[in-house]
Amino acid sequence: MNKTKNITLKKESKSFAGYTRFYEHYSKFTKTKMRFSTFEPEEKTTKALI
Repeated sequence: MNKTKNITLKKESKSFAGYTRFYEHYSKFTKTKMRFSTFEPEEKTTKALI
């Protein structure tokens, strides 16, 4: 079962050395649209800040 099938990419922007992507999905629990964003670097990193 694919639990992420209702996630939609709404916007994508080139920023710094990667991409910021904005997504939206419908929550059955809250019965509302929910949004989140990610930053995805272009190159694989070997060091993390956290």
